Amino acid sequence: MSEEIQLLKKREHQVFADLLLAGHDAATAYGLAGFAAKTPSARAVGASRMLKNANVAAYLEAKRRVMEKAADIDKTEAVMMAVKILRSAPSEASLDNPLCEVRHTSEGPKAVFPSKAKMMDRLAKMLGWDMPEKVEVDGVQELAKILANMRNEPRPRK
Repeated sequence: MSEEIQLLKKREHQVFADLLLAGHDAATAYGLAGFAAKTPSARAVGASRMLKNANVAAYLEAKRRVMEKAADIDKTEAVMMAVKILRSAPSEASLDNPLCEVRHTSEGPKAVFPSKAKMMDRLAKMLGWDMPEKVEVDGVQELAKILANMRNEPRPRK
C-alpha cells in the first residue's frame, strides 16, 4: 500500500522542498525556488521559516518516509551481501554484478569487488565480533588527581 503524497499548492514551496530532497542546503534551495531574498542571511532566515511551514514540513516528512522505504535494507541483507563479496572470486567481477564497484581506468570502466579486508572488518563490526576498542587519553591520571583534590577541599561559605 503506497502512500499518496499531495503536492504543495504554492509553486515556490514545491520547488523549495524538491530542491531540499535533491540535496541542496536550505538557503540555496530557498534562493533557487524564486523567493525574494537578496543576501545569504536573508535566504537563511527565509529557509528557516519555510522549514517551519506545516505544509512544507509534512510534505518533506512524507517524501522522506517513501525514500527510506525504497532504500530499505535490513541488517540480515547487509550481512548476506558482505558474505557474498567475501566469497566471490575475482573472476566473478563484472559490470552487471551489483556487488561490484566501477573503477574508471585508462582502458575504460572496470568492475572490481570492494576490498575483502575492509569488508571482513565491516562484517566483524556488524556482527559484534570485535572487542570494544580501548582508547587511552593523555592526562587522565592528572585530571583524576585534580578532581580528587577538589572533592576533598573545603568549600567556601557564602
